[in-house]
Amino acid sequence: MTDLPPEVDSPRLLAFHDYWRSKCRGGRLPARADLDPVEFADALASIIIIDFEGEGAARRYRFRLFGTEHVEFNQRDLTGKFIDEVFRPDDAARVAEAYARVIEDRAPHYWRTNVMLPGREFVHYERLILPLASDGESVDMLIGVFQFDRIEPAEGS
Repeated sequence: MTDLPPEVDSPRLLAFHDYWRSKCRGGRLPARADLDPVEFADALASIIIIDFEGEGAARRYRFRLFGTEHVEFNQRDLTGKFIDEVFRPDDAARVAEAYARVIEDRAPHYWRTNVMLPGREFVHYERLILPLASDGESVDMLIGVFQFDRIEPAEGS
């Protein structure tokens, strides 16, 4: 299974990646049923689970679970929503591309960025998306864990 890039330093993401890897046995991907929320309770509020339907460019991604930290961050619950219903087209395309890479490569995808939330502060966040496969081979669901950190304004700002 793929290792994370060396710049990943979030203890939450590293711990969840280690947990996911512990469920990968014999080169097979874990299924959703292999994951026990009690075993990653510290990260539960930052978890998303993504279902998808269709193939290629017609594939759509829907949030099956949208953790409470995400609800707070986005100021809305996106559970049950498709990404193309809730994100601007360019953002939805960027997210869809990352999710497609996880499906096709059967490997984790890590990303970090700083965002300005309208009417709020800058936030740094890191995202780790991991593949799940009911049969151990064909990715049929994605799980993600995030780390959100407010960026404190510089002295005198």
